[in-house]
Amino acid sequence: MKNALLAGTAAALALAVVAVLWQLGGEPDFPVRADSPVVDTPAAGQRGAPGPADAGEFGRQAEKGRGAGPLPASLDGTEVDGAARVDEHGELIIDVGLRQGFDYFLAAIGEEDLETIKARIAAWLDEELPPGAARQAWAVLERYLGYKEALADIPEHDGTPESMRRTVRARGELRDAWLGQEISDAFYRFENAYDHYMIERMALEQDDSLTGEQRRKRLDGLRAELPDEVRDAMERTRATARVSRQVSELREQGASESEIHALRERELGSEAAQRLSELDQQRAEWDRRYGGYREELEALRERDLDAETLEREIEHLREQHFDEQELRRVETLDRIQE
Repeated sequence: MKNALLAGTAAALALAVVAVLWQLGGEPDFPVRADSPVVDTPAAGQRGAPGPADAGEFGRQAEKGRGAGPLPASLDGTEVDGAARVDEHGELIIDVGLRQGFDYFLAAIGEEDLETIKARIAAWLDEELPPGAARQAWAVLERYLGYKEALADIPEHDGTPESMRRTVRARGELRDAWLGQEISDAFYRFENAYDHYMIERMALEQDDSLTGEQRRKRLDGLRAELPDEVRDAMERTRATARVSRQVSELREQGASESEIHALRERELGSEAAQRLSELDQQRAEWDRRYGGYREELEALRERDLDAETLEREIEHLREQHFDEQELRRVETLDRIQE
């Protein structure tokens, strides 16, 4: 199950790298009543589809999740990146936010077993939703996990547009079979649009029979077919990359932080400029701490210590400078440095 979940994640990253940029507010809402056949009735061709969530079983899972202890290290200190919501009638809204909530917990696969992660999700749903909607969301999770496991049966593409089309088509058929078309569209509609755009763009760029003008017109047509939200996300990505290059140039020229902030504010807006300024400060603080640690580390290695003592002293030094969440990053950076 773990490998299947990771395979699904890798496929999504390879074929839809900007999906993470979509804001929850830009996604469509798909209200589904607690007795809706969208969840209670298996989709055509669905393999091993779960039935309606049992209230007693869901309650036991939620209770287990509440007693599961601290979050794993990778999630410690973070908030759920997703949303479990109902509409004004108390009906479950199935959208990309719900899927992102599932994925937030599933990202800890490897640190925790799947059953513990499912229990944490049950506790989250029980806290966020009314009882009927929470049980329905739990039934959606069961289907989602079935889909993730089934992804392991899809052969990898070879990097060609036609092979990628087959992979995307097979993945879409699995989604419809396990989730039903309505939930599949709610979870993946914009990702599907972006996949299609990127594959067809690649095909056009590799088509030597086209003139430059023909290729440009067809690319313009592809962009015009994208949903507005996807086009907007792509434009924001381009704008951010452009401003990042301009900031690098300004810094090389000795520009002040106020000048850099003014550029970002003008190009990206005040909120984004403020976030980037805060990120700059966090990076600078990290660089300061890591640089000081490296100096102490080099001094430690110059001492005449046996291997076992040196390893113990290095571990102690890291714990003095960094918290548990940061230690993995430090170990990785140290390997890169060496």
